[in-house]
Amino acid sequence: MRGRTDPQAKMLFGVTAEDFVPANHPIRRVRALVDALLEALSPELTAMHSSWAAYWCRPST
Repeated sequence: MRGRTDPQAKMLFGVTAEDFVPANHPIRRVRALVDALLEALSPELTAMHSSWAAYWCRPST
């Protein structure tokens, strides 16, 4: 996943979406694929965001 995940979400809400999705559900394979693709594209996406943010005078994080 691009960005950061909040490890405290379960503490705040008591449950997470992960608690409702069975371990063998196909969406877990889809998520793994999307996470891998976003990881591979991360440098390009970061560069695109940096140039856009510089145009609008917003710092890139």
